[in-house]
Amino acid sequence: MSVLTRKTLRGHRMRSNREFRFVFTRGRSQANKYYVLYVVPKQRSEISKIGLSVSKKVGNAVIRNRVKRILREILRERISLFSEGYDVVIIARKDAAGLSFRESEVAVDILLKRLKLI
Repeated sequence: MSVLTRKTLRGHRMRSNREFRFVFTRGRSQANKYYVLYVVPKQRSEISKIGLSVSKKVGNAVIRNRVKRILREILRERISLFSEGYDVVIIARKDAAGLSFRESEVAVDILLKRLKLI
């Protein structure tokens, strides 16, 4: 697959601390044993942005990076299903470290459906 045709989350990444704080203070949340998902609608119809948070409680750097790669791939496949104009933050809990890709996919899908994003 060429770089031009591969969909990425590059334009949808949330980077600044201000954006994360805004979602935490104003957003709705849903949680399960593995993840906490916050979502807030934007005022204008802009592109949806996604932020990931995986703390050191989850594990060492290898485990944290694996969890982030899994989450990015899950969200990359679903970003086209999101309604425009939402900011989303996903926080990985300690138990997320032991999940396979498929188990993570199911856990994230449940939260996205609860918040009516997909």
